[in-house]
Amino acid sequence: MDIDRGSSMLIHGKMDSSAANGPGNRAVLWFQGCSLGCKGCWNPETHAFHERNRTSIGEIQDWIKGLKDVEGITLSGGEPMQQAPYLFVLVAWIRENRPDLTIGMYTGYNKKELENGTFKWQSAEDADWVRGSKQLWAAVKQHLDFAVVGRYIESMACHDEPLRGSANQEVLFFTERYKETDLPSQFAEISVDGDALVQITGYPTVEFLDGMRARPNVPARQTVVAGVKDSHDDDDGDDLVGV
Repeated sequence: MDIDRGSSMLIHGKMDSSAANGPGNRAVLWFQGCSLGCKGCWNPETHAFHERNRTSIGEIQDWIKGLKDVEGITLSGGEPMQQAPYLFVLVAWIRENRPDLTIGMYTGYNKKELENGTFKWQSAEDADWVRGSKQLWAAVKQHLDFAVVGRYIESMACHDEPLRGSANQEVLFFTERYKETDLPSQFAEISVDGDALVQITGYPTVEFLDGMRARPNVPARQTVVAGVKDSHDDDDGDDLVGV
């Protein structure tokens, strides 16, 4: 598979600066598409694999080139690992062209599923699902500094674990750049752009989100983008996940 600047990915949105999606001030890139179907997911708008969200890798690279005053970039979703070959090309490019940036990722797959290659990804060419592999995860992982892994399980929701939306999730560190004490406590950020698009990122409570949606003066054109992803039951089996 030849993947270059002209190849495309499904991208939900991006943010130039956030303090709620990992250690330090970070840019955030949200992937579009997730088939895990997790109950209580804060990002249902990112689940469908919409063609209208197709973005060239070159456009993403140009955005990353121009990032200023951030120490890293966090990849969220949606489910980044369901675009794994394209994700690999992107993180490898970041390491080569923006070595000053650290790289973090949220994924709904747990550690065992990733290491066993029992995730799946969707081909941009024909939308067919392809089984993942241990080698593909290892290729992605070598460029990451940290990853938050595991489903968000609504019944295990927590508000006191840094970067974890539910207690089953783990933060894995792949380099010596960060450790547990570097992670920020949970909080939510709100931003409004020039087009009155409201973005909510980080760890808003359900009550907060319900209240925002109910407010009559909140613009109708609203995007709720939360920092944790999706979830269902935590399957430790070796079956292909997300079918």
